[in-house]
Amino acid sequence: MRLVIDATGTVTQRKLLTRLGHGLDELAMRYAARLTFEPARDSDDRAVASVEVWTFTFTLPD
Repeated sequence: MRLVIDATGTVTQRKLLTRLGHGLDELAMRYAARLTFEPARDSDDRAVASVEVWTFTFTLPD
């Protein structure tokens, strides 16, 4: 999933790069909307927006 993260660390855009189907795409989108990050910093140590590729791993229960 590609995430756009603003200067406050909030995910503002999300895009699936690989689709799994079976409801997992929707689940990943919901989880991605709740993520928060420490914002990226520029060379002057100011918080800036960034783009990150984030991987979700789903595992079946034992």
